[in-house]
Amino acid sequence: MKKMGMYNELIMIYLDKNENPHGPGQMVQKALYDSITQVSRYPDMEGVSLKKALAEHYDLTPEQFTLSNGSGSVSLLILIAEQFTSENDKIILSENGFIHFIFNKFKKIGTFQRQCVIIPRINNHHDLSEIANAVTKNTKLIFIENPDNPSGTWISHKDLEKFLAAIPNNVIVVSDEAYYEYARYALHDEFPDTIALQKKYTNLITLRTFSKAYGLAGLRVAYAISSSEIRDILNKKWIRRSVTSPALIAACAALKDKKHLEYVLENNAFGMTYIENSFEKMNIDYIPSVTNFITFNAGKNAKIVYEKLVEKEIYINSLDFYNLPSKLRVTVGLDEENRMFIKNLMNLHKI
Repeated sequence: MKKMGMYNELIMIYLDKNENPHGPGQMVQKALYDSITQVSRYPDMEGVSLKKALAEHYDLTPEQFTLSNGSGSVSLLILIAEQFTSENDKIILSENGFIHFIFNKFKKIGTFQRQCVIIPRINNHHDLSEIANAVTKNTKLIFIENPDNPSGTWISHKDLEKFLAAIPNNVIVVSDEAYYEYARYALHDEFPDTIALQKKYTNLITLRTFSKAYGLAGLRVAYAISSSEIRDILNKKWIRRSVTSPALIAACAALKDKKHLEYVLENNAFGMTYIENSFEKMNIDYIPSVTNFITFNAGKNAKIVYEKLVEKEIYINSLDFYNLPSKLRVTVGLDEENRMFIKNLMNLHKI
C-alpha cells in the first residue's frame, strides 16, 4: 500500500468512483459532529430545512424541490420513470451512459420494467437530433446526462434550448446534472442554466446531487427541481423521512461553505490539466471533460492496463459494463494520487 492523504495513512488509491478526494469542508464536519446528539430522533419528515436552504441558494421556493429517497440521484431516476410512464410508454436515452447502465441493472433484477429506446452517440456526445426524431406519440420521457458519464462531454446552453424547442410539451425531459458544479466552473455561462430554462419549458426536470463536488457521497443526498405540476406527481410516491438527519444537516452546511467548494473546483481543474498534459506527452487519446473524471482510450490493452494498476493498488474504472471495453475512466484525485497514477501508467506505456 501507498502512504497517502492528509494524515499519511496507509491507503489504496481509489480513482474509480468519481468521488471528491478532498471530502467535505470544516463547516460540514463541524455540523456533522454537532448532529450526533440528534440521531436518536427521526429526521425532518419532509426535509424542509434542506428545501429552504436550496431555495435560498438558487433563489427559488422550497416547493420546487423533491429530495432523493436515500440513494442519491438513482432513486430520483427510477421515481421519475415509474411515475410518468406505464408499460406501453417509451423512454428515450443515450447508449452506453450512466442512466442506460442503471436502467439495465434494475431490469436484470426485475425491479424496473419500462420500454427504453436507445439512441447511439456521435463522437461520445448525445445525438440530440436523433433523440428528437425518435419521439413518437408513445414517448413520455427523455433522459440526458449533462455533463455525460462516462464520457465527460457536455451540451451547451444554446444546443439544449434548441433541442427543448423541438420536443412536445407533453414529453418530459430530465437533465441529470450530477457534475453541474464542475461544469459550471469550467464553462461558465456556456453550460446550460436549466433552472432558468424551466420558466419557458415546464416539461424540464433538473437533477443535482451533493455526492460529487460537495463531497457527501456517503450520505446519498440528491434533489430534483421542477414545475409545481411535476413536483406534485413526484411527491405522491416520495417516502417521508427518507433523508437522514445527518444528511440533511451536512447538505445545508455544504451549501453555505462556498470557500471549500471553490477550493475543490480549483484543485480539480489543476489536477485535470496535469492528467491531460500527461496523456498528451504519452500520445494517449482522451475525451476532453468538464467533470472530475477523464476517460481515455487504452485500446486492446485496456484490460491489461486496468489489471496492472490494480496490482499496484491503484483503482480506476474499467468501462466494460458500459460496453466500452477499450476505454478506461480515471477520477481526478489528490495531487499525489494523480502523480502516482501517471507514474505507473507511464511505466506501463513503455512496455
